[in-house]
Amino acid sequence: MISRPAIPQHNLQTLSDDSLMGFRMLFWDEADHEYFFEEPHRHGFCEMLIFDVGGGTHDIDFTTYKIRNRSMHFVWPENVHMVVRKKGSSGCSLLFHYDYFTDDLLQQLSAYKTGPVIQFDTQTFPYVQNLLSCIKYEYTNKKPGYNGVIHKLMESLMLLFLRELALEDPQKKSDKTAPDFVSRFIRLVHKNYMLHLSVEQYAQNLNISVKHLIAECKSHMGKTPLRYIEQHLIAEAKRLLQYTTLTVKEIAYKLGFEEPSNFSKYFKRITKYTPTVYREHTR
Repeated sequence: MISRPAIPQHNLQTLSDDSLMGFRMLFWDEADHEYFFEEPHRHGFCEMLIFDVGGGTHDIDFTTYKIRNRSMHFVWPENVHMVVRKKGSSGCSLLFHYDYFTDDLLQQLSAYKTGPVIQFDTQTFPYVQNLLSCIKYEYTNKKPGYNGVIHKLMESLMLLFLRELALEDPQKKSDKTAPDFVSRFIRLVHKNYMLHLSVEQYAQNLNISVKHLIAECKSHMGKTPLRYIEQHLIAEAKRLLQYTTLTVKEIAYKLGFEEPSNFSKYFKRITKYTPTVYREHTR
């Protein structure tokens, strides 16, 4: 077994021109890639992969997706993924920081449970291609004001993605716009999950009541704050068990548990498996 003491993480600031304000476009047939994307890795940024011609597979965390024609895949910063494209497949990647969009577009995206992959129909995909052509033109030529133009084009692309998700399963998302503190809660969990903060502590940090936080999370995320905290921590534990060779003890300490036995009990309570059994089943 290849030794993987940690999951490689790649950050946008080491890959992009600072003048692009946290954005980069990768052309798969042209780019000199800085890392091997056919090995499990994660990013410190979001990635949208658009496949004109499909072929191959894309592993995102614990699910393998077939790469199909006219498809778009979304990868969150914490996801571990790898792309194995067949010869002849084509497309591009759009990389951007989590806070690239100033509105609630990413918050809307997180409300869907249909998965991070959609396939456009033959009528809609030419529209996507036109947007990508415009983004590529602005990105390549860098005429005055190109940053703002790219940002607006990216917003249009994200809105198309959200519309397709809504068409696939309109019941998966609330009609109401979630309050700002729900998005802030999600970000706080992603940043502080290893501190094992309680729901009460998150509510205090957000300056709202526990009851209000629970009600709004259930309404817009379909789960309680505690459930979201648990799922996020368990997802990271699964990634470390599946994609690294760290011992269970090392993983326990890495995730902020004072005793490895506490981690094992926590993991089994939620997944029904011990960490060791889970690792054996996924290797």
